[in-house]
Formats: sequence, structure tokens, C-alpha cells
Amino acid sequence: MKSLLTLLAICYFSLHPLFSQETFKATYGVPGFNYGVASRPAANGGYMVFGNRTGVNGNSDIYCVRIDSLGAMVYDKIIDFGYLEVATDVCYIKDQGYGIIGYTYVSSDKGYDMLLIRTDTACNVLWSKSYGGNDWDMAYSIISLADSGFIFCGETYSNSAGQNDAFICRTNSIGDTIWTRKLGGSGSDVFYSLDSTNNNNYYAAGSSNSFGAGDLNLYFAKFTMDGDTLWTRSMGDPELNEIAYSVCTSVDQGVILGGVATDTLANSISHHYLIKLDSIGNYLWHEWPFWLAKNDEIQSVHQRKDSTIVYAGYTENFGGGGKDIMVYYLNDDHSLKYGATIGDLYTETSNDVMFTPDGGCIVTGSTNHDGLYTSDIYVIKLDSVLYYNTLTSHYTGIEESKSNDAAIQLHIAPNPAENYVTLSLSTFENLHTLCNLYSLQGTLVYSKPLMFNEGKATLPVSELVPSAYIISIQFPNMLIEKSLLIKK
Repeated sequence: MKSLLTLLAICYFSLHPLFSQETFKATYGVPGFNYGVASRPAANGGYMVFGNRTGVNGNSDIYCVRIDSLGAMVYDKIIDFGYLEVATDVCYIKDQGYGIIGYTYVSSDKGYDMLLIRTDTACNVLWSKSYGGNDWDMAYSIISLADSGFIFCGETYSNSAGQNDAFICRTNSIGDTIWTRKLGGSGSDVFYSLDSTNNNNYYAAGSSNSFGAGDLNLYFAKFTMDGDTLWTRSMGDPELNEIAYSVCTSVDQGVILGGVATDTLANSISHHYLIKLDSIGNYLWHEWPFWLAKNDEIQSVHQRKDSTIVYAGYTENFGGGGKDIMVYYLNDDHSLKYGATIGDLYTETSNDVMFTPDGGCIVTGSTNHDGLYTSDIYVIKLDSVLYYNTLTSHYTGIEESKSNDAAIQLHIAPNPAENYVTLSLSTFENLHTLCNLYSLQGTLVYSKPLMFNEGKATLPVSELVPSAYIISIQFPNMLIEKSLLIKK
């Protein structure tokens, strides 16, 4: 025990600078299926995490989680209008709130309408509006405007020129439509992502089988604030199916697209695809690792003012097995700076990555293993070299567990804590235990019986002196030692 405590003390003080860099990984959810969409800044520090949850009745609701800078949950909210609602993207309106875009189920005849929700900083709904025609209409990306309005994009099957058209809409500050545009041909066309330039122009990107050399090609456009199309481009290889899931404006006001390219002649292996174009859509460079044996794809890409490119998605080629989250920092010429994969033998995917002011990034996705429920929202905060604090558990408890029964794991939240912590077991049994708290020097400072009801127990810590402690839980035939409960 003393050797463990000595090691933990050394680790705590040597790793303390990592806490100032605010790295963590955490999961969030409610019973059922939970899927991460994006994390955005919160008004007073920390982040607001957005996702979707599906309960046992099959309806989907929008799930919002307010977390602090170390990933501890502050509160959560469900946005439910009584039907099926799905969030696909979120924009942050500084110190005012959020714009959430997605779609909602209307009827078996009409299908879905686009859904725009405006909330305050605490994710209380201020208003919501739907947009659509006589068929399916779905929105996937949104940006806020200086006049407090929005531009969003997606696809429409209502009165389209072909199967479906790519769709763009601009609204005012209360969601009233200012203009809409449909782009496409006789086939299927969709925009998945939007970004703005520094001169009130905008890029939209997605896919098309109406234009280009292959069956499915990259499709992108540049347009003005007033909805005037400056140009459209389609680009593709006859032997590939290519989709752009994310678009960002580069530091030179060109465009970077991230997505996937599927080799139609080689077992349909899908590889991540990154391409750089100039401001009028001319090709500059691309990255397509066709030599990899398994699938991967990019879901989100951004470029910072210092020219660093970050992209995130999933890979089956590296990591723990199955699908794992991949995150890469690249130079402006797409040469590698840093790369990381995060995951285990199960499935972890990323939908969004965002640079953070401290030089790192925050990745939002989903996991079907590292949380409490069937699937959970997964958030990883990484620093400037793609490091995250591996001593931080998915409950943001700083942990290193030892047990003679590896099937039972103990998690602590919140951590750091001020008044109390909730201890959660991976089993839902009712158990009598003994809880001991030690100082980092090995002194016993707390010892009391503790009852777990359906796998959960509450431990008061308000009377403890702010410091770091070791929690040790003694079960009838098992000892679990936990490192570094931080008392604020």
C-alpha cells in the first residue's frame, strides 16, 4: 500500500501541469443509446456537449450536457418535443446560446422536416422552427451570422430536380426564412457541411452522383451571404465513391474537405480522404491512404490560424481493435505533426473535433463500451501534442484501480469534488462495504461503512480539507483501491 501511495504521490505532483492543460476523457448518457454530436464552448468556461439519446420506446431526443473544464458534469437536459428529434450540428453564439440543427419526424406520408432550435446558454429552448415540403427534408450543418441569423445546409427530396437536391437556407434571428437554394442535377445531391470565409462568402460540401466522373463524387460550392452561387465543383475518380463530410476555410481562404473515398474495385474498402483547393476550387493536394487494409474516414476537419490542420473520425487500421477514434494534427502541406488513436476492442467513433484556446482540441463521438449504457457520448480533451490524461476515467475520476475481481469496476464522479461524490459500480448489486480514505502520505483520514444500492453510493466530502486522497473500498471478498480523489 505504501509503495502504491508513494508512486501516486509522485505521479500526482509530476503530472499536475497536465491538469492545467485540461485534458480528460469522459462519457455521458442516460439509459438507452446515446450518440455524441459536438462540444461547444460554454458561456462561463467549460463546454456544452450535444448529442442524441434513444430510449426503449425508439424515439430520439436531443441530449445536452454542461461540463466543466475537466469534464465533470454540471447538469444535463433533454430536449423533447414529443416526437422524434435528431441533432446533427450545433453552432455557438457567444454569450447568448446555441443554434441546433437537425430534423424531426412529421408523418409516415411526409417523413422528416429540417429542425432549427435556438437555446439560451443553459440550453433552455427559446424557439424552434421546422422547414420542409411534401417529402423528406434533413439538415446537417449550421453556422451563425453576425446579424444573429443562421445559414444551414442539408438535402431535400421535396420538389427536387432529381432524387434529392443539396439544400441551403438562410434565416433571420428568429428563424424566419430569408432565402433558400437548391443545387443539384438528375441524381442524388447533398451538402453535409458549411463554413464561412472572412469576406461574407461561404463554402458548402457533400456528395453528388449527378455530376463528375464516378458514381459518387465530391460536390462543393461557394456562395455569398445573399445566396448567389459563385461557383460549384464536382471532383472524383471513376473507381472511387467520394463523400465530403466536413469543409473548412483554410488560412489562405481556400477550402479543405475531409471525408471518405471508397475503392469500388478493391473489396469496397473505405479510406479517409483529405483534399485542399484554392479559393476558386482548383486542386492543390490530397491525402488518400489507399494502402491501408481496413476502413477509416474523416468526419470533421478544421484549420487554425497557425496553419495547423486537425481532423478526426474513426479507423479500423490502428488502435485497440474494431473502430477507434483517430485524431491527427497536420502541417499546411498535410505532412504529419502528431497522430493518435483512442479506443479498445469495442467501437469508438468521432463526429466532431474543435480547436480549443489552450492549443489543444476537444473530440466528440460515441462509444459502446467505455460508459454505463448501451452506447454513450464520448468526449476527449487533448492537448497541443494530442495527449490526454490517461489517469482520467470516463467519469472524470482520476483512477488506477486494483481488484481481485476485474469484472467489477468502481468509478467516481464528480472529480474534483466539493460536497459529495457518487461511487458507481459496474454491477448493480446491493452491497455492504467499508470505505477508507487515505492521504497521499498513507495516513487514514476517513473510515466508514458504505451501502451500495443498485451499484451506487454517495460519499460526503464537504468536511475534508481540500487536497488529494486515495479511496479504498473493502468488499466482503475483494479490495478496490482508487487513486486521487481531488477535494476542491
